[in-house]
Amino acid sequence: MPRINQLIAFVDDAVPSARLVEQADALGIRLEPLTGHVPVLPVPCVVVGIASHERVLRGLQAPSCGFVEWSLSDGLPLSPSCIEHAALGGHVLSLNTRAAYDLDAANLFTQALAARFPHLDPIIGDIELALAEGVANAIIHGNLGIGSKMRNDLQGFAKFQATLSSRLNDADMTFRRLEISAVPRADSLLEISVMDQGDGYDSTAQMGRSAEIEAKCGRGLGLIRQLAHQVEARNGGRCLVMSFRSPPLLNQR
Repeated sequence: MPRINQLIAFVDDAVPSARLVEQADALGIRLEPLTGHVPVLPVPCVVVGIASHERVLRGLQAPSCGFVEWSLSDGLPLSPSCIEHAALGGHVLSLNTRAAYDLDAANLFTQALAARFPHLDPIIGDIELALAEGVANAIIHGNLGIGSKMRNDLQGFAKFQATLSSRLNDADMTFRRLEISAVPRADSLLEISVMDQGDGYDSTAQMGRSAEIEAKCGRGLGLIRQLAHQVEARNGGRCLVMSFRSPPLLNQR
């Protein structure tokens, strides 16, 4: 991947780790400490730090175009794909599984889209519902590896709740990354991607299922296909890409 050299990451820590500095240098990203408000700059910027509701909100609000969680246990906090989308003028959110679940990542990200792209207002409800489904699938079926059939009856639902609680406290699973990005594309399309680090799935078979069939398990991909202009699964089912047709002037910031 080519060096970006067009993005500044504001670190919510006066002394970033050597690992973070090394990764930023490899990507051509300039790191700066965040001592107050994010300054207005002529190039895209993101906030990098330990996740909390307030920090994520600050990173998702203008002039920043995203928040990237990092901790000493992260192997690759600065994901090249996430940073590339930010450098392209998109909006990004990168969290570990536990933070994405606790902070309601889909809701926070939708609020950020509504504020940054006011022309999305006529379709923001569709985006929020589709994104909530996509993020839930990425967390539960992707990073936590919990099957959808477990919730088909009352006994199964109790087992699902116990499994969910157990895996949210499993260090190997909870530190898997979930990334959301939104990038304006040609033809007034907003492309929203949800990426997880699970085992993937047979995307061809899953994409053919209807919303009615999936209703017992939370509506899933069938509902997303009804809401989005176009839906595509990539990377063996680990990346869901939803495109929404939006009014003109979407690319104006």
